[in-house]
Amino acid sequence: MKPLLHCIAAGLALAWSSAQARPWKDANGRILEATQWRVEGETLYFMLNGREVPEPLAKLSPEDQAFVRQWAADHPAQPATTVKTAETKEAAKDTGSKASPKSHVEKLPNGDVIITNLPPVPFAKDVPNQLYITPALTLEKLYNWPTDLLSLAKKMGWDPKNDTFEEGKFYEAAAKAAHTRAVFAAKFDFDEAARHLSLGQPLIIWRCWGAARDETLIAFTKELRTHPDARLPSPHDAAERKKWPVERGASNSITSMVIGFNRQRGEVLLHIPNWDEDHTLFRMRKEELETSAYCVWYIDPK
Repeated sequence: MKPLLHCIAAGLALAWSSAQARPWKDANGRILEATQWRVEGETLYFMLNGREVPEPLAKLSPEDQAFVRQWAADHPAQPATTVKTAETKEAAKDTGSKASPKSHVEKLPNGDVIITNLPPVPFAKDVPNQLYITPALTLEKLYNWPTDLLSLAKKMGWDPKNDTFEEGKFYEAAAKAAHTRAVFAAKFDFDEAARHLSLGQPLIIWRCWGAARDETLIAFTKELRTHPDARLPSPHDAAERKKWPVERGASNSITSMVIGFNRQRGEVLLHIPNWDEDHTLFRMRKEELETSAYCVWYIDPK
């Protein structure tokens, strides 16, 4: 449990640019405004109403083509960091996203959308420092990657006694070994997460952590099983927000997985692989995770 400084640098190479709204004009003079876009090859993708809208660069005005090419030149990491998104499998056909080949997603009567078939990892629960790599090992089994990520981690310096493992570089190397993409974001976005989770794609997050806070969330999760009307305190409650962990440090940051969401309740479902039974599944308001998460990994299944 420690801050991952590598994420600070990685967070600069986001999948989407975020900037002040600007008018975009096509060759026929039609105008739209968008604050988020990305470049892939000769295509510009706008994010509009939660969906990717492609536009060939050749169809933009000469001024906008020049702007995009200069922007891409100034952000060389950006074209390689793309996220394909979709809320449903049908939408995935439209955007090019792929559902996980093995994930099983269930929608429960209470509104939970959750990935239910996460595989076990090959460690005893008392092995120190395993949280650095167990989320990656979980994805390796879930997606049936032809990799040996445990050996890769050891080659990169992971050891139960080593507390200085460079976790960020490991995830980059793991994605490369699996011939897939690992995309960083510096903040948690609920809608983006929901699209990936709906396709059976868990997220890996690094969040500020406190043992007492997790115990509170776990207690609420247990209460909800017998009292389905139970609610976490309002995220607008100032006293409640003060309880949210926001400080990073060697003993108050943790790697977790997001494996589900409930849009009606405004909650996310978290999982920490192989830690203890209580952390197999617990709930948090989306606003709390948006506040406490400081790095998010979207990793394509293949």
